[in-house]
Amino acid sequence: MLEVHKVLARAVVYVLLLLGIWGVGAGLVKRPVGGAYRSTYILAVGLVLVQDLAGVVLFIAGQRPGQMLHLLYGVALPAIMVGAYSYTPGATARREAFTLGLASLIMFIMVITRAIPTGAP
Repeated sequence: MLEVHKVLARAVVYVLLLLGIWGVGAGLVKRPVGGAYRSTYILAVGLVLVQDLAGVVLFIAGQRPGQMLHLLYGVALPAIMVGAYSYTPGATARREAFTLGLASLIMFIMVITRAIPTGAP
């Protein structure tokens, strides 16, 4: 299960980077993100939740992260993603793109600089 959690973590990193570049790029050229972006964003939330579930299973099985702070990132990531998404209805196309893109880039940075390092035993 630990290997599954690690593979999912890598997938989250790549998807967040993709969403960040895609969203910010769309915002820079003043284009709406569209249904494909929104669908990918929602699927990314699902991916994060599946990874969280794998982490919960590991925790219940007695495997603890290197630092307990790691658990905070498991809660913060989907909360930030849902929060950013809920902020966008009624926004201009450019604001929606920047909001979701910047949120994704911030979470990407958070994952690679804090979440993954605090998880290592």
